[in-house]
Amino acid sequence: MEASDPRGDLLLIREGEMERERLQKEAFNMKLRINFLEEQLLKYKEGTAFEDEDFESENMHLRTVIEEKVQELERRNFLLVRARDAIEVLRVDLETAKENNRLSASANHSQLEESTQEALRLEQDVARLEDELQAAYADLDALRQTNEDLMRRFNDLELEHTEKLRIVQRLESEKERTSESATWEVQRAKNELKLAHEAQLNSEKEQWHKERKQIVQNWEQKVREKEADLDRAKATIGDRDDTIKTLQQGKMELELALERTTKQREADKADILELQQRLQRATSESDDSYALRRQCDQFEADVASLKKQLDDQTRRAKDDEMRLNDEIERLRGQKQQMLDEMSVQTDKVRWETLKKLEVVEATNVTLTSDVQRATAEIQKLQEALFKAHASATEWEARASSTASEWQAKVQGLQQVQSEGAVLEREQAKMQERLSLVQAELTAAKDADRQLRGSFQLALADIAKTNLEAAIQEKRALEASLSQESAKNKQQRQLLKARIQALEAERSQIHLQSKDEAQSLAVQLGHMHGLKEHFTTKSYEMEAAWQLKSGQYQARIDMLQDRLGAATEKLAQLQAMREGSQQQRFDQLKYEAMQAKMQWEQELLQARKAIRDESDRAAKYERDARDAQTQLQRVELEFQQKFARLEIEYQRVLRDVASLQNVQSKTQPELHRKDEHIRLLKEEADQSKRVQADLTTQLRSAIQEHAQYRSRMDELQKTIGRLQEKERTTEQLVWQQCQRNEALLEKALPTNPTIEPLENLVRKTRELVEHTRRFQEKYATAWPNVLSGAQAMSGPMEHDCGRLLRANNMLCHKLAQAVAEWKRGQSQQPLNDATPALAPAATASPLTPPPSSASRQRASLSQAELEALVHTLHESKAKHGVTPLSVVPGTARILDAYQSSNSVLARLNKELLKVHNTIEGYARPPPAPLR
Repeated sequence: MEASDPRGDLLLIREGEMERERLQKEAFNMKLRINFLEEQLLKYKEGTAFEDEDFESENMHLRTVIEEKVQELERRNFLLVRARDAIEVLRVDLETAKENNRLSASANHSQLEESTQEALRLEQDVARLEDELQAAYADLDALRQTNEDLMRRFNDLELEHTEKLRIVQRLESEKERTSESATWEVQRAKNELKLAHEAQLNSEKEQWHKERKQIVQNWEQKVREKEADLDRAKATIGDRDDTIKTLQQGKMELELALERTTKQREADKADILELQQRLQRATSESDDSYALRRQCDQFEADVASLKKQLDDQTRRAKDDEMRLNDEIERLRGQKQQMLDEMSVQTDKVRWETLKKLEVVEATNVTLTSDVQRATAEIQKLQEALFKAHASATEWEARASSTASEWQAKVQGLQQVQSEGAVLEREQAKMQERLSLVQAELTAAKDADRQLRGSFQLALADIAKTNLEAAIQEKRALEASLSQESAKNKQQRQLLKARIQALEAERSQIHLQSKDEAQSLAVQLGHMHGLKEHFTTKSYEMEAAWQLKSGQYQARIDMLQDRLGAATEKLAQLQAMREGSQQQRFDQLKYEAMQAKMQWEQELLQARKAIRDESDRAAKYERDARDAQTQLQRVELEFQQKFARLEIEYQRVLRDVASLQNVQSKTQPELHRKDEHIRLLKEEADQSKRVQADLTTQLRSAIQEHAQYRSRMDELQKTIGRLQEKERTTEQLVWQQCQRNEALLEKALPTNPTIEPLENLVRKTRELVEHTRRFQEKYATAWPNVLSGAQAMSGPMEHDCGRLLRANNMLCHKLAQAVAEWKRGQSQQPLNDATPALAPAATASPLTPPPSSASRQRASLSQAELEALVHTLHESKAKHGVTPLSVVPGTARILDAYQSSNSVLARLNKELLKVHNTIEGYARPPPAPLR
């Protein structure tokens, strides 16, 4: 018994091995997880804490594994549905085979072969799917047991968690007595999170139970559908048995007919030999025996030469037929290759390729029909060849009908495959949606864990840190979403490129098929031309021979006496010609006509006109030989097809015997499958409950995600209010500073040069204070930001920008103050400024500062700034004037700087320190942060 499809069997074996390896890996991973949970439980009992987040993540992972198993079972159920549809298609094909059985025996053989192959393939698929179902149920049992163990552990951990919560509440109450104002907000947030956590746990439990119930219901429905499919398969097998019996009867009848034809052929051969012997005796007993014997020898030599020519022509025809068969096999291989390529193409390309294949097949059918018509017309001219190969044409017609039926069935299977591909796409879409929901669920879990961590940090830090962490999380999620969108764009581009490549390949195949069709059309045109030429030549030769036979009728009268005995023998042979011996009789008649022509040629050799006619006849004979060569090629093709059909018939007999053996072995297997299905129903009840529970958990997770979203929105609103309060506070401080400056301006006389310096000192003090606050606020995150391990947050970036702007403004004002001082120095009279400016020039604050490469960061302490301000105030009080006297501002500045040269040098140093400090903070961050 030959296999249905060796390549398909090999793929099935590989898929089974891959599935077995995958299940082994999953079982090993499950064992590792169970061991890990046991170790964590032991640690928990010993005193080391088992974090709830780890337990929830493990539980979530197990839920995703269960969901994957459910999806795998759904996919296998879909494969069973496809097998059921294929069985229905086979049933329809068997009905059509019964109708075609009344038309031809060859169609029955083809139907039998197809039904046996399809039955074997479907039985293998059913067995494989049942094995996969058993493995899946075993995996579900293991997962269910693991889930039950985890639930028991989860209940124990819940009890311990409640005890911890009570301890935490007691500690929080103690802390609340110490700091009531700060702890009240924390306690309220904790209560909210506790209520949300308990509601989440309850909703997850309900969702999980509901999902398990739904899974069990689905599995019961699937089991009922599989029982109906098995009943239909049993009915189909019974119909197939009836078809096999009818085909066996047809086979026996064909064998008897073949035996009868072989016996009749041997009897006819014996009769022909006997007639030849009688003819020889009759010719030997004639009056002119010597001349007749010589003519008979000549006749036999001519017959031998004609037989030799016929053998050569048949050999050439066989060679041509073998060549055409090789071409057909090559085309079939190309068709199979195209079908294999179609299996990995998109649906659109598959449909277009199938249409083109149908067009090519239709073209092949039309070409074969044209060839058949041409051969029929040529065979009309040569009755001997037509009768000899009538059976071959009949077999060819049957083979063409069988090929058309096979093509119809292949189209039906391809349609079923396209429908299966549509269902697979729908299932892929559902899986994508489920994966998206799972991704959202995991994101919600991650958000939950991060919020829990931020809550723990809130017990020690202020609420603003938690809000900043939430903002960072939101930005990270946005970045991940942008990355996913980029990946999706890349995938779409790859798919577009693949579609373009398939379109190019389709156009190339179209051009190749068009070229082949054109070449076949050219060959057909050539054959039609040869046929027309042969018919015209045959008509001309027939007319010429009729004319010459009328002219020389008188000359062949003396030969009619000698041919009398031969004509009587031919009349007897014509009367005995019947059935399968018609071909041999026509051949004898043809040989007799050739002998007659030979005798006429011997009579006409003496004349010049007869010699010219013989030359012309030789020319016509060459043309006829060329035409016969073409006919013999077609004959060789028919003979090869006949031999191939004989081989197919023998193979069908072997397949029938193997199908009977398989049928006898299938009955106990079906009973065992029924028992197995009954056991599967019990397992389906538990699966339904698992599915209901998983559904409940998924819904609760979605609700929890919505709660967290609302909580994040509230936190963002709180951030906005805090920022508004901060801005209001800054405005109030700025207004107070302005009022203080206004009071200072009213209390003291104005000076265009010393006042900018005072403002610079005040701004420098404020900038140092802001810088210190910035360092304290971001002391933990600043090293990570500098190293590039962490991105700069929004508030941090805002504060850093404010410091940079303040630094730039301070540098600009310092440059303006220096320029104004220079202008004041240049406008002072020489007689008053010369003795006083000499010591100032030695320690002037206008000396160019060191380069940025030689500067080092220096921090300005609060004590130094206070000392500097105190010195300035002392200089103002010492060198200032009474309100009654009016002193110019320039004189006041000169008195201040001349009285204390050390004050100016210290001011210069402190300003340089401030500038270096601000420049250090104003340096841009590393390149990755940009």
